[in-house]
Amino acid sequence: MSKKNQQPAHIPILSIDFKFFYVSEVAAMLRVSAPVIYNLIHEGKLDAIKIGRAWKIPEASITNYINSLGSHLI
Repeated sequence: MSKKNQQPAHIPILSIDFKFFYVSEVAAMLRVSAPVIYNLIHEGKLDAIKIGRAWKIPEASITNYINSLGSHLI
C-alpha cells in the first residue's frame, strides 16, 4: 500500500474543561486589589500556575479559597 492511500492515524481530541482567570479578574470578583491576590498566591492560600509571565488561577482554586473563608465566619 502506498503512502498516498493510507489513512491518517486517528488522534483523539482531548476535551479540556478547565477555566482559568487572570489575577485582575479574580481581584474584581473578590473586590480586592491585584496585590492582595498576588499575596494570597505567594502565601499558598490561593493555588495558581504561572504561564509565561502571567499568573493563571483555576476556577476550582477560587471556589476552594472562598469555601475556606466560611470556616472563619462568625
